[in-house]
Amino acid sequence: MLFTVKTFSASAEEIEPYIDSLRNLQRDNLIVDLRNNSGGTIASALPLARFLVKDTLYGGVFITQKYFKIHDQLPSVDDYKKFDIFSEASFELIIKGIHTTEGLCLVVYPEKNSFSGKIYILTNRYTGSTCEPLVYGLKHSKRATIVGEKTYGGMLNGEKFNITKSFRLWVPTADYYTSDGKRLTGLELHPMLHANRRKHWRGLLG
Repeated sequence: MLFTVKTFSASAEEIEPYIDSLRNLQRDNLIVDLRNNSGGTIASALPLARFLVKDTLYGGVFITQKYFKIHDQLPSVDDYKKFDIFSEASFELIIKGIHTTEGLCLVVYPEKNSFSGKIYILTNRYTGSTCEPLVYGLKHSKRATIVGEKTYGGMLNGEKFNITKSFRLWVPTADYYTSDGKRLTGLELHPMLHANRRKHWRGLLG
């Protein structure tokens, strides 16, 4: 079964009906196509993540500007447990946490009837932002096989601020680090099976 996700810019509520379709069409194998998906919000990716994982997944942390105003060095992986846990599919909650806390620890709890078969994630150099914590977490936990090309390597939380009526400024407000302490921005995630030509994709997808 092939499930293509073109963007994570929609709300979690808008994503849910598509996850419902996956629940109703359980198969032995699931291919999630994230090629050319430039991201969106973590909140909108959580319904899919909860469906894919079998066990609790500690995805990593958002480290905020508030942290860097107080500390002059990065937290250790052991320090991550001091941060508030974020597990709800709510854009408003994650933005509130980024503005009021030093960091947010992303935790994905599997849903009751999560997918039990094999998972393959398709990526290319335009797979970025929100996709990358998902790709890294599923690969690192050995829950999915990553197929395709290396990803973009850009994962920051950013917000737009109105300067004038006709001018808005986009500002990074939090940086993302994986559960084992790697900064995702600048880290291209390499596939486990490489495919970058049309004939390769035809062979993999049939």
